[in-house]
Amino acid sequence: MVDDCCGCHTAPSGTQNNGTGNIPYVDQTDPPTYGATGTTGNTLAGGTFYFMRNGGVDAKGHNVACLMTQDGDLGLDPPGYDSTLGSSLGLPAGAWTDQLTCAGAFGCHGDHNATDPFGAVRGGHHGDDTPPLDGSSVPKSYRFLVGIKGLECNTASHKWEYQPTSAIHNQYKGKHRTTDDYEATDTINYLCAECHGFFHSATNAADLAEGGTAATAAFASPWARHPTDFDMTHASTGEYANYNGAGHNYNPIAPLASETVTSVISTITFGGTDAIVEGVKSAGVPEKNIIIWDRANRDLEKAGYRIQTNRNKLKIYGNDQVGYSRRLYEFGEAGSFLSNILVEQCTAIVNVPILKDHGIVGMTNALKNFFGAIHNPNKYHDFFGDPYIADVNMFSEIRKKTRLTVTDALTAQYEGGPPFMPQWAWNFNGIIVGMDRVAMDAYAWKLIDEKRKEKGLPTLKEAGREPIYIRTAADENHRLGTDDLSKIELIQV
Repeated sequence: MVDDCCGCHTAPSGTQNNGTGNIPYVDQTDPPTYGATGTTGNTLAGGTFYFMRNGGVDAKGHNVACLMTQDGDLGLDPPGYDSTLGSSLGLPAGAWTDQLTCAGAFGCHGDHNATDPFGAVRGGHHGDDTPPLDGSSVPKSYRFLVGIKGLECNTASHKWEYQPTSAIHNQYKGKHRTTDDYEATDTINYLCAECHGFFHSATNAADLAEGGTAATAAFASPWARHPTDFDMTHASTGEYANYNGAGHNYNPIAPLASETVTSVISTITFGGTDAIVEGVKSAGVPEKNIIIWDRANRDLEKAGYRIQTNRNKLKIYGNDQVGYSRRLYEFGEAGSFLSNILVEQCTAIVNVPILKDHGIVGMTNALKNFFGAIHNPNKYHDFFGDPYIADVNMFSEIRKKTRLTVTDALTAQYEGGPPFMPQWAWNFNGIIVGMDRVAMDAYAWKLIDEKRKEKGLPTLKEAGREPIYIRTAADENHRLGTDDLSKIELIQV
């Protein structure tokens, strides 16, 4: 019987997880290694205690009892300690003499009123902290951090942050930087603040300035320049833009927060919409004349956006915000009411699809993405979407206003779509840009078939769901573009 947490959560050289995703090892004799986006090697997001134990300076205050000897600086306040934050630890100001434990009264995990670390995690330790994580008890708290909301990834091969990616990860609840409220007691920031309070001086506005936003002396967040309590899904234009190289705002070492925690893990956005917005602005279009939109507000929120309707700023909202046209648009076999965003509020469209498989029509990319602009997409999936997808793209508002397509192919999917299925996703790590929607789809079809062959799956045609609507879009009745790969100029940069 192991007598402390470290008995199970430490491992020999080179190991960071037991290989099944069930036991994260928080200490090794070798430093942890991380891939570019968390997919290389047996990574464990958030790091380990390796650097604490091997740092050579015994003054950090985080020496956990079962891993390291007692800190040399015990007996002092934790830096920034402020009892007004309502610490549930009951730490006496100026006289903290107990060494940190993994859990309990002087630890991070479990019940802070329990003196025994094992007793502190009783009822949750060997279970999955599955949704809903409302923080009401240890088993219903994110990573058994009592009171904290979050979401664990329970994909079998990636449990406990084993080999995380931008779409397979854990996420805690955080606050958007503009929400200056340290009383957000269900966020992981508050857990840190219980000991460290105002870690950064609230009187130094220069130190607190972040992401181009000037701070004031009244800025209340105790972690002004720390990613806790920072909603990473809104970070693509702030200090975390391209945090892990161009196009990557996710790094397994960085904490990951979302202001809205649901039962569905958010895919970290690649920041492409922000780059598009900046490009449109550089062409002379005022930001207040730009709209980021989708079928519904909830779809945008799930993708990490905040609904914005201020007429003098960049606007973000769905079709349900403004409704559909009175006019019925018709072509061929299709007849639909169009989003009023498209009809009444836009003079030009940049189409931003995600490259993925589709279980009915074969695949979805530039052409099918406009099903998000009509009121009745459910009517047009028969016969593999043919000719309906091509016909919808012939509606005058779509055909005349679409200027560019920018496909997010950083993480693409070759099977199981359209819902995200991590077991069939792959890191293509690319953005595909073009003005010919048909050519874009023909090339995307080629990419998906190539990946399917690589994985031992039949092509889309062999699987009985060939996306023939792409050919229809190129025929004499539509002439929306070319599907002939030999006539498509492909420039790779």
